Amino acid sequence: MTTSTNVSRGAATMALLSMAIGAFGIGMTEFVSMGLLPGIAGDLLQPLYEARQEDAIAQAGILISLYALGVVIGAPTIAAFVARFPRRRVMVILVAALLVTNALTFVAPTFETMAATRLLSGLPHGAFFGMSTVIASEILGPKRRGWGVAMVMSGLTVANVVGVPGGTFLGQHFGWRAAYVVVAMVFALALVMCWLFIPHHGGDRTRSFLAEFGVFRIPQVWMTLLLGAVGFGAFFSIYSYISTLMTEAAGGPEWAVPIALMSIGLGMVVGNIIGGRLADLSVKKTIVIGLTLV
Repeated sequence: MTTSTNVSRGAATMALLSMAIGAFGIGMTEFVSMGLLPGIAGDLLQPLYEARQEDAIAQAGILISLYALGVVIGAPTIAAFVARFPRRRVMVILVAALLVTNALTFVAPTFETMAATRLLSGLPHGAFFGMSTVIASEILGPKRRGWGVAMVMSGLTVANVVGVPGGTFLGQHFGWRAAYVVVAMVFALALVMCWLFIPHHGGDRTRSFLAEFGVFRIPQVWMTLLLGAVGFGAFFSIYSYISTLMTEAAGGPEWAVPIALMSIGLGMVVGNIIGGRLADLSVKKTIVIGLTLV
């Protein structure tokens, strides 16, 4: 059986799996620091941490904001720049960039150097998911586009069930750097698989950087971005300080943090699977139902 682009079902599955592994790595690097803020603050901001622990953790939270800033900067600019190039080549370069920047994170000697690596780590994030969406749509066709995107995004949601709690556990017992070593290993695997299994596509040489940015002249695009910003902003306001909320505000033990992260991740997995199916029926209704349930 073949897909709409004459890619066999097995080849399509391996291509989606390759991108899902990359999404797993992104989910882990994006969220694992949220459960490790006390450890990062205690290591890289030691004098402040010993004097005022809450202030040190709050300052460490800047790392999360810097990663998000990298996503904001990189998503439109990189995606617009690479739109005309071959898909597989772009994906390999993006995953290689994620591998290198996360490797630099776990060897960062100071808070300032880690801040720089977190900003750089966020740059390929949006372009990766944008290109993954294009590739999934090309492989499965428009009628199964939502399901294809959901399969790629499953890596992100599974990361919140396995990768983030597991990385948090490793960071709590072996130091926060151990979590980023695992992240780099995941990206190394994704790099090899993307090179081997993503089908070749010549790209579209007619597309240009300025033409891609022309989409921002459409008011609906800005409304969509605003909707996503509000939704994710509310989510991150809780998720960013889940460790502090669990241990200090709620008075729970430190070992309960990975369990809380896993619970959130399970909800994301279920929501992603259901949302992928429903999106193929109606994107608008799926968004309305999803936001209403939240």
